[in-house]
Amino acid sequence: MKNIKIKARLLVINYIRHLIYKRFRHYAWPRRLSTRLFDFDYYYQSDNESSGMVKRVNIGAGPYFKRSGWASADYMPYFKGGRSDLIHLDLLEHPDKFPFENLEAIYTSHTLEHFHVNWTRRLIKSAYNSLDHGGYFRIVVPDARLVLEKVRTNDLEYFKFFESFFINHKTARIDVYDYGLHFLCQQLCRFDRINVRENSGNEYLKKLISVKTDDEIVNELNDHDFVNDNIGTYHLSCYTDTLLIKLLKEAGFSNVYKSEFMKSNYGPMREAPIFDGTHPWLSLYVEAVK
Repeated sequence: MKNIKIKARLLVINYIRHLIYKRFRHYAWPRRLSTRLFDFDYYYQSDNESSGMVKRVNIGAGPYFKRSGWASADYMPYFKGGRSDLIHLDLLEHPDKFPFENLEAIYTSHTLEHFHVNWTRRLIKSAYNSLDHGGYFRIVVPDARLVLEKVRTNDLEYFKFFESFFINHKTARIDVYDYGLHFLCQQLCRFDRINVRENSGNEYLKKLISVKTDDEIVNELNDHDFVNDNIGTYHLSCYTDTLLIKLLKEAGFSNVYKSEFMKSNYGPMREAPIFDGTHPWLSLYVEAVK
């Protein structure tokens, strides 16, 4: 009985520790950066002159993003509460017009891959129309070129950090193509979190990799009519730097370039891990200026 009580106590302690870490991990690193004589708050000193105006928006930010000087836009129900820093935005219902204008910056991380590439075109155009001249748009998505490289070299170890996704398929042999399709085109992956699909895209991806370039593979994988579930779980599209730069230029952006982790040309978006903090080892960073 004593051992059971000890184990139960440890489980409770670990659960509480996990909740605290999950809630506050986004703030720990910026505080350490500030102690090294770099304070990101100085970027926002002029905001007092335009009180009440939204100048910067993080699209698809989810529940954990919070930064003074930024608004967070998402479709979640509790974004309907009327707070100025939480903007309810359903990207499926309103892809062609965002509810803001003359913005200084827009940031979106690991969001666009959850839409069909044709929808992404419309979202990028909406971002362009919402920015002021000289405004920045920073996009972070899974790096399809890197994923394809790891699949080609059968580098299963590189994907081990994400094996928890397949936790309900412990008896199955998860191979490198399963991981690749999970990031590139999830509806072709033979596993979702619960079920096993009858049709596997593993042989299809294996064939593509043997005969096509990265950009050709991405274009072919994006050519489908799959739809997402009601909460946007799946990855419906994938991107190389070539494709993202093309889409941004088509939308009208005058200056488009591949960036890197923590290397935005817009100072506030270098504040990691508030920005660029999601899967940096597997991410592609592209930036555009209107």
